[in-house]
Amino acid sequence: MKKEIFYHVTRCSQNRKAQGLSVISSGRPTCPNACPFKTVYHSNGRIERKGCYGDCGGPIFMHWNRIDSGQTGISFDAMVERVEKDRSLSRMKRFFDVGDLPGYGNRINYRQLMRLANAASQGDSIAFTHKPLTPYNTRAIQDAIGAGFCVNLSTNNLIHADEVARLATGPVATVLPSDCTDPIVWTPSGREVRQCRHATEGLICADCGWCSKVKRGFIVGFAAHGSMKKTVDTIVRKVG
Repeated sequence: MKKEIFYHVTRCSQNRKAQGLSVISSGRPTCPNACPFKTVYHSNGRIERKGCYGDCGGPIFMHWNRIDSGQTGISFDAMVERVEKDRSLSRMKRFFDVGDLPGYGNRINYRQLMRLANAASQGDSIAFTHKPLTPYNTRAIQDAIGAGFCVNLSTNNLIHADEVARLATGPVATVLPSDCTDPIVWTPSGREVRQCRHATEGLICADCGWCSKVKRGFIVGFAAHGSMKKTVDTIVRKVG
C-alpha cells in the first residue's frame, strides 16, 4: 500500500528568499527517483544523502518530517481548497519548496495537477519539477502551463539544461557549481543562464518574478548551497 501524500500551506514564508510569499510543500512520496539529489533509504537501514535541500537537516528537514507524518500535513483536496479560496495567501505563490508535483515518484498525477493549476490561476505561480519528461508527464506539464501554472523544469547541470531546453516543454532552471558568482553564464550550446538574483543582487522572489514567467528567454541558475553543497557539486560538474 502506498504511503499517503500530505501537503502543507505556509501563509507567509519567513525564508530569506521567499519571504512574504505563501509556500506550498508536498511530501516525500512525490519525489521522483529521476532526481539525482534524492535521498536513498537502503534496505539495511543505511541512509544515503545526495544533496536534497529538504534532507540536509535543520528546520526545513524537521518541517518536511512533520508533513510526511501527517502531524502538520493536509490532504491534496484541503491544500487545493486553500490555494483557491484563502484570500490571506499571497498572489504569487511558491509551490513545492520541498517535494514535487502531485503524483507518486516519477509519474505526475494529471488530474490533480490540473486541479491545482486551475485553483492557482488567479495569481502567479512558481513551481519546479524533477520528474522525467516522459510523453505523459510532458503533456501534463504543458497543459498546466497552458492553464497559467508556471512549472520550471529542473536540470542537474548546464549540459542537462541544454538537453531539456531543446525539447521546448517549458521554462528551464538548473543547478550551478557552489563557487559560481557570475550573474550570467552560458550552456555548451550557447544558451544564456542568469543566476538567481537573490544570490547576485539580494532580491527576494516577490521582487524578481523570473521563475513565474514561462516565456522569459533564458535559463535560471541556482548555485549549490547549504551543508551538502560539495555533494551537489559532484553531480553538477559531471561532463555527461
